[in-house]
Amino acid sequence: MKRTVYVGLFLLGLGGGLLITRLSKGRISYRAVRQPIAYSHFVHTHEKQQLPCKACHRGVESKYSATIPTVKICSNCHLEPKGKTEKELNMIKTYIEPERPIVWRRLFAVPDYVFFSHRLHVVRGKIDCQTCHGPMDLRRSPPSRPLRVLTMNDCMDCHRRRHVSVDCNICHR
Repeated sequence: MKRTVYVGLFLLGLGGGLLITRLSKGRISYRAVRQPIAYSHFVHTHEKQQLPCKACHRGVESKYSATIPTVKICSNCHLEPKGKTEKELNMIKTYIEPERPIVWRRLFAVPDYVFFSHRLHVVRGKIDCQTCHGPMDLRRSPPSRPLRVLTMNDCMDCHRRRHVSVDCNICHR
């Protein structure tokens, strides 16, 4: 009986170890997505407006998750004047004037078993968006996949460089 229990515990430990090894890579399989609007981050962050990420991605400094911009956020700038380019006029006609939601496709995701707070990283850690998201601000069209896919090792290395706890319970709750 004892031998069976020990063998069972060993196999459970081995299986759990293999699962942890597999999960520790922290990778998510990203499917290619196509956004409803050919949005240019570059135009908004460098060329015309020089907006910071937090102007459209609300909650970065106050919540766990950053928000994906709503049509209301877009209408703050795009309702008046009525647009200059054909793309902008089409966006206003299709989404802003009828107050139709823009169904943005999620590009970045954190595994379900990971706790991540934008607020803690941006406010307390003073980490800029490009560190994790890549040079999104330079994009003239939406990428179909994340510019950077983070692994658990990336996060651990960053925590170590910044002398932040690497206790498993910090991120795995």
